[in-house]
Amino acid sequence: MEGIRGEAPIAELCSRYGIAENTYYKWNKEFIEAGKRRLSGDELRQSTGFEVEALCRENKKLKESLADIMIRYDIKKKCRKSGIAILRKKVYETDPRRESGNGRDCRALT
Repeated sequence: MEGIRGEAPIAELCSRYGIAENTYYKWNKEFIEAGKRRLSGDELRQSTGFEVEALCRENKKLKESLADIMIRYDIKKKCRKSGIAILRKKVYETDPRRESGNGRDCRALT
C-alpha cells in the first residue's frame, strides 16, 4: 500500500521488505485487477477450507432435518389411512362407532 500511495520509492520498499521489484509490480497488477473485477460486480472468489467445511456441516444438518420432516409426514399419512389419529404427540386409536364428540377413543397406544 505504501508503494501505491507513493509514500516511498518502489526500490526502497522492495529492499526494505526483501522482495524483487518485478514481484512488487506483479502483485500490484494483481491487486489492481482484483479491484477492477470487484467494482464491476464480479464477486466470484476462492473459498477457504473453513468456509467449505462450515457449509458442508450446514448442508448435512438441513438434509437431516428434511429427512426427519419427511419421515414424520409419512408416519402421519399412514396413521390417517389406517385409522390412527395423532394428537398432542401421542397416538390414539380411532373408534368410528364411538358417539362422543370427535369419535376418538382416548386410550393412548404408545
